[in-house]
Amino acid sequence: MREAEQNRKEPRHWNALGAASLVGLLAVYWTLSSVALWFAYDMKAQILGGYYGEGQALALVAKMSLIITILTCVTWLLVDWRRAKRQGWRVGWSAAWKTWGVLTAYVAVVLVRRQLWTSSQGMSDGAQFLPVVGYTNAQFLAEFRWLSFVIQVIPIVGLISGSLYVLRDRILRTWDSTQFPDDGTPNTPTVHGH
Repeated sequence: MREAEQNRKEPRHWNALGAASLVGLLAVYWTLSSVALWFAYDMKAQILGGYYGEGQALALVAKMSLIITILTCVTWLLVDWRRAKRQGWRVGWSAAWKTWGVLTAYVAVVLVRRQLWTSSQGMSDGAQFLPVVGYTNAQFLAEFRWLSFVIQVIPIVGLISGSLYVLRDRILRTWDSTQFPDDGTPNTPTVHGH
């Protein structure tokens, strides 16, 4: 019995439900972070002002939300890995502040890269704002636009991250409790008639 209790307190092993809940809730997170970016950067006004076309604005928001989601996925996996006996809102708070920290560190890396950039390194957005994601970073973090990201986007997506992580934790705890009832024995189906 003691061994079963100890196994339940260890970090969860990956199973189909764990992977499905991670992917599903990260898809929800990607959608909600897209909404947060859209409103924080007032993309509708930028479309009406002719700065972006509608398709271009949607693509930029989708790409930046994907960057945010990938960084948040890393954060969630870190919380899973370092998980102690926390549950409920404590684990949600852990996911939220770690998401804030990772996203703030990302912005800092991008801004340091931009400040250390020289024209001899190339004039492309990738040279200035990190390779591969440079153009997207430039659209959201160039000049003083990074302030909108830090002041508006990071707090909102951090809270969303914490809330969705709590939901994921409850889903997995419910699954764990059906697999390991209170007596600590695995809930295995029995075959009758042999």
